[in-house]
Amino acid sequence: MNKLETNRAIIGEFRDLIADKVRISDVNGWSNRLVYNHLIGYRNKILMEKMKDPKSSISILNYQPLPCVALDEISIEECPCQPASDFKFLRSVVPIPNYIGDIKSVNSGTRSQGYDYVDWDNFRYKLNSRFEAERTQPYWTIRKVTVNNVTGNYLYIHNDIFREFVTISAIFSDPLDVYKYPNCEGKVDKCLSALDKEFIIDPQFKPLMFDLALSQLVRAKTPISDVVNNNLDDVSNNRNPLK
Repeated sequence: MNKLETNRAIIGEFRDLIADKVRISDVNGWSNRLVYNHLIGYRNKILMEKMKDPKSSISILNYQPLPCVALDEISIEECPCQPASDFKFLRSVVPIPNYIGDIKSVNSGTRSQGYDYVDWDNFRYKLNSRFEAERTQPYWTIRKVTVNNVTGNYLYIHNDIFREFVTISAIFSDPLDVYKYPNCEGKVDKCLSALDKEFIIDPQFKPLMFDLALSQLVRAKTPISDVVNNNLDDVSNNRNPLK
């Protein structure tokens, strides 16, 4: 079993490893937030490159559960097509945190019910299928929309009328976003200790992640940029409560 490594432990290990390679004044000048942003950015870069390699597989150790995604019934006007009268569309109350690659799974909280993915634009074909099994199968999809002035990737569920919560497993761009996500009661942990939360990574990628982060930190004495270059705010200095 792999030892759980916190952000504090990972940042400390990184500092210890590079202490004899760079000036102490530089190391001391790197805040925990700066180090974390570089590490998580290069962690994402490594995983994205692995995903592009058909000979590589991504370990489950890189995935993280989002355990309690609350759902609300949506207006029929928002549906991609007219659902059957005894079925409804549900949408996540809060957008899903940014993730890389594909969502691995969407399940009911008890895992007794799984859902198949369908692209939003293909829902009409499933719901109008001549096969009853296709029409009645529970499905999920992701759609970027604005709800109550909040724009993001919302999860949609169809054919599970009584479901209130689901669980998602994915490689999230910033694991801290999952820890800051509202719980089943809709509350956010305002006393979140970011340094004591787990740093999600397969240990085999740590040496490369450390090397890449060190190279960037030594080379560039400028504000951090998005090293993943994936149009996501993966490494924003404003998002991570690390001091």
